Amino acid sequence: MKKTVLKKFILTIIFFVIAYILIDLTPYYTETTTYADDEIRFIIDDSEKTKSLPDEVLIENDEVMLSLKTIKKFFDKYIYFDEKYDAVIVAYDEYVVKMFVDDNDIIINDSPKHINTPVKQSGDAIYIPIKVLEEVYDIKVEVNEKVIVTTSNTEYTEVTLTGKTKLKKFKRELSLTKGKAKKESTLNVYTKDFEMLAPSEYVWVRNEVGDLGYVKKSNLKIDETKLVSVLKEEKEEKEKIYLIWEYATNSSPNRQGEAKKDGIGIVSPTWIYVKNPSGELKNSIDTSYINWAKSVGYEVWPTIKNDDIGIQKTSEMVTDMYARKTFIDELVALCKQYNFTGINLDFENMYEKDKVEFAQLVREMSSTLRRNGVTSSVDVNVPDGSSTWSLCYDTKAISDGADYVILMAYDQYGPSSSTAGPVASLAWVEANLVKLIDREKVESEKLVLGVPFYSRFWRTKDGKVKSTVSLAMSKAKEYVKNNPNSTTWSDIAGQNIVEYTSAGDTIFVYVEDEEALRRKLKLIETYNLGGMAAWRRGYETEAAWNVIAEEIND
Repeated sequence: MKKTVLKKFILTIIFFVIAYILIDLTPYYTETTTYADDEIRFIIDDSEKTKSLPDEVLIENDEVMLSLKTIKKFFDKYIYFDEKYDAVIVAYDEYVVKMFVDDNDIIINDSPKHINTPVKQSGDAIYIPIKVLEEVYDIKVEVNEKVIVTTSNTEYTEVTLTGKTKLKKFKRELSLTKGKAKKESTLNVYTKDFEMLAPSEYVWVRNEVGDLGYVKKSNLKIDETKLVSVLKEEKEEKEKIYLIWEYATNSSPNRQGEAKKDGIGIVSPTWIYVKNPSGELKNSIDTSYINWAKSVGYEVWPTIKNDDIGIQKTSEMVTDMYARKTFIDELVALCKQYNFTGINLDFENMYEKDKVEFAQLVREMSSTLRRNGVTSSVDVNVPDGSSTWSLCYDTKAISDGADYVILMAYDQYGPSSSTAGPVASLAWVEANLVKLIDREKVESEKLVLGVPFYSRFWRTKDGKVKSTVSLAMSKAKEYVKNNPNSTTWSDIAGQNIVEYTSAGDTIFVYVEDEEALRRKLKLIETYNLGGMAAWRRGYETEAAWNVIAEEIND
């Protein structure tokens, strides 16, 4: 009887021990992700992406084909499909690549190239051979048991194994095996500073066939390591630009004999205009002005405008792949002919529906210019305005494509406003800078602050407000001088406000003078902006140049 009870007790203990072990180990041996036998596995750097792909990976003619959605998600959110021409367009860094559905001939930087496997359409998905994109995106693709991609935004250490080992799902020996590695094989170690870990600690690795898991540091030959940095070299701190626009639409001003203004490095004459929706350009470039500018130490970045063709023809141009190319080709030719080191693109009054295509134009233009040693700057208005004034810009996409984005931080109150107000109050300017940096995620180092050298004269008559005159800085200051008792300083606006009555009408002038300019320029340091641009030369005072020199050289 006693033996029977003891036996049952021992069996019960054994049962609970086994149960405890099973309960303890089950989570570490449970496979939560399963793959079909014919499913193509996809690894990027140190993580598996197979189950998060928007579309499956295809293998055509032994080449890996990724869908447009997959490339957008993992490599380039701006890769563009032109439905009109059935063309995939990549504009990235210094590359512009155009690939057409079912066409083995592609174009890379204006040079034709024949490929074995063309872009194809499968259902609703567009598929692109990843080999074509390897050089553009600076990625390395291997196809073993899996598709393994190593990108340009990671670094890892190659380490040799001391002996064969298993890759574990968790940091413990008693856990699911995710792969194996042979003695003397090479593992890619993605754990930063793994040399600092104790021998008993685990590191995350990728083996030669793309398996991912943990191995103990003690299994690695720490004295035989190779740091492989595929990170793109960190660029030097972005140079700030200080630009002033020169109104030169009809004729260039004669600046002969004038010295360079301290603080300003770039002059941007309004010389170039789009002539038609085919993208052809017309210009009034003045070589004598160029010679003067260069002789005193200025760079010349001409401004290119769309004013002459209007909103509808601008739409036709930016939405057509071949019109964009004509525009870019003619622009590059002018840069080469006149040795321009940069350009300023000032397209305004566009349809909101064309914002994606305008950003595509910027990317294609900037990549092409960059390849030719020319810097691109693109003007945008403050966010949250009307559809054709500010909502027509995808500022984040533009900034990701261009070298610089210039925020035209004016007019807060323009000539069509029904309320008198400043051209650019300090609080308003700062609030819009914050929107672009914090909300739109524009890199501050690329963001250039556009400032006005002018004010507006406002008259209120019979309850209606009208602004008919733009005032140069010296003229606006006369209103302060002539109306000292009617002038108040506003810290919020960062400027003097003149208000008085004349012949029964109420007059307002929000004065953009040297002190207003100084306070705006201080925002460049506060937000680590990419510099300043001013509209326009001829409206400033000599004292304004002194302010610019003081603030920029401070």
